[in-house]
Amino acid sequence: MIASEQNFWSLIHQYDTAVFPVQYLFSLIAVILVIGMFKSPGEKLNRLINLFLAMSYLWIGIVFFLVHNRTLSEQMHYFQPALMFLIAFLFFVDIFRKKNRFRFSQSSWRNAFALVLIVYSIFGYPLVGWLLEHPYAVKISDTLALWVPILGVYPCPTTIFALSLLSLAYPHNDKKVIFPLLFWALSSVFGPPLRVYGVYEDIGLFLTGLFLLIIVIKNHKRER
Repeated sequence: MIASEQNFWSLIHQYDTAVFPVQYLFSLIAVILVIGMFKSPGEKLNRLINLFLAMSYLWIGIVFFLVHNRTLSEQMHYFQPALMFLIAFLFFVDIFRKKNRFRFSQSSWRNAFALVLIVYSIFGYPLVGWLLEHPYAVKISDTLALWVPILGVYPCPTTIFALSLLSLAYPHNDKKVIFPLLFWALSSVFGPPLRVYGVYEDIGLFLTGLFLLIIVIKNHKRER
């Protein structure tokens, strides 16, 4: 049984309040890592980004899906948290396998589009949600609510961020982690969040998946 729209957004608001101010910590780390891609790309940064993404998806699987949205996870037979744990595991393993290279590409258009998506994942996604009157905020007083970024604690903006980073250096990354991320992104337009609850900010997630899919297809054709 799908939760009502009011109950869904009530759960989201409760989650934002419960984990505050962790949201700011995740987003601050993400900004620092992206700046690091400009200043000092290399193996150390690759390990740090892999670790950050692994910890983000581990948090999402446990805290978002199993603690705060357990009922919704049960309705999906725990498919969603299991997928998050798989993604977290693949990023963690790559700390040692060293296949993911997080650096800017030789293509200026790819860099520009990926940067737009990265900014969207950190700032744009929750701001669009606010414009749509979705409560990505923590109530400070009866008249004041504090906007919160949600990268690292929500699956969709985190996946936009991860796919954007992977798109920059493709094909120099672990293909195994791309598939579950693409599945989450490309199936987003069919899921209840967008269709039932009006999470139109997820259109950005679908476009990010499409962006990387086009890069994958073009690279495959070039290799043939």
